Amino acid sequence: MSDAPRPRLCHLRKWPDFDGYGFSLHAEAGRAGHYVGAVDPRSPAEAGGLLQDDRIVEVNGVNVVNENHSQVVERIKSVVSEAKLLVVDREGDADYQQKKIPVTGGMDDVLHRETPIANPYSGRQDDAVESYNTSSDPPVSHNTATCSTGGQDNKLELSSSAKEAREKMKKRFDKSADMTLKDKYNLLQKL
Repeated sequence: MSDAPRPRLCHLRKWPDFDGYGFSLHAEAGRAGHYVGAVDPRSPAEAGGLLQDDRIVEVNGVNVVNENHSQVVERIKSVVSEAKLLVVDREGDADYQQKKIPVTGGMDDVLHRETPIANPYSGRQDDAVESYNTSSDPPVSHNTATCSTGGQDNKLELSSSAKEAREKMKKRFDKSADMTLKDKYNLLQKL
């Protein structure tokens, strides 16, 4: 079809020895859609093939392009301990949009990735693992790195891990007790 990277259906599973999936979900000003922010090293998200800046197209088989942040979060949480995310990276997304081809889970060229049932990082010394590949394509190898998407005011800083980002958000919302409902709404819309 194209030389652009193919969409990936990442079947994520939670592990008993890891808190959550290990990625953050964010939106960017001036850019439609929901994106994978930081991906925690040695996480189910990393092992399942999610990459920072992937655009999330479907969650558990449902297109989320026109849904808000809260709806996407609820879809991810709707199935206990697992979620299936159809994602496409920036290059693939630009290619499909330029060609006006909608990305869907029913496409023939979707790569299937899956978080292993057991944590493959337990007892490992290195920072790389291959996602479990359920298609005939070569596995994706992920090396961990700390990333940032720029320091401009209209961009989200992603220099911390997803877990640290969640902690910052908890602190931010603890301070919001004296905010008006409209202020809280506006704050959530910025996320």
